[in-house]
Amino acid sequence: MGNATLERIERFAINAAGVDEPYSISLLRAEGAFADGSVPIVFVTDADTNFGIAAEIFGYLHGLGGASPAVIVGIGYGVSPAEMAQRRTVDLSPPVTAENAETIGQLASLIGNESGGATRFLDFILGDLTAEIARRCPEASTEGNMLLGHSLGGLFVGHALLTRPQAFSHFFMLSPALWWNDFAELRHVDAFRTTVAAMEQKPTVFVAVGALEQAVPEKLPPQIAALGMTLEAMQEMIRKTRMVDAAREFAEMLRDAGVERCTYRAYDEEDHGSVIPGAIGRSLLLALKPEN
Repeated sequence: MGNATLERIERFAINAAGVDEPYSISLLRAEGAFADGSVPIVFVTDADTNFGIAAEIFGYLHGLGGASPAVIVGIGYGVSPAEMAQRRTVDLSPPVTAENAETIGQLASLIGNESGGATRFLDFILGDLTAEIARRCPEASTEGNMLLGHSLGGLFVGHALLTRPQAFSHFFMLSPALWWNDFAELRHVDAFRTTVAAMEQKPTVFVAVGALEQAVPEKLPPQIAALGMTLEAMQEMIRKTRMVDAAREFAEMLRDAGVERCTYRAYDEEDHGSVIPGAIGRSLLLALKPEN
């Protein structure tokens, strides 16, 4: 017996200006007949790992009447995990200053040394990718859409929110890597406050994190040891990144800046990876409840 949701997923490749390799796009269209431009898009970064989760959760919720129609679009790479880890760093991160490059430390062996493509990647999503989705799915809306990302993807969603809050109606930041470049993205908050004050329709924001993400480990996981990282280096990185505190404080900043519909949630007993399914499910419910 097949999986009806997974069997409906379409995949295609698309190139972006300034990027050598194409993106692998996963697309789950809304079932039924809809007026052109009437169905919102949920853009999911890191589709190689997160799109299947989002698609199946959406299929379940929608099938039970718990979520209104949507087009789910995953942006991935279709390459090996090692290559994906490095390509996503380029796409999802703002630039790192020379003095802060060392804060990446031993993670560079996993995520690479190249970064700073977040603005270009956002332009691609809002431009060529949205246009291609509209061509393939006339029902897909070209405005009022949603953006979801985890970890560096969460940082990217935060960058999009702070620099272009009009670009999406909903911003879902799961375990956002706000520590990137010594928390430099937070410097956009003052300008963001001014922009939001002038917006008639303010964005909806969800900031989620696993409650265990700030727990300092006593043992080094084998996968981390394989990167050449020591236990002491990992402990220091966790202290500096302040994943739970930083996420909570960021949500408080956003509320203070005028984002009235800003929800923060720390998931008990979940860590950086295990938080993903629950947080994606909550994101879809926040955005797509039928009464919305």
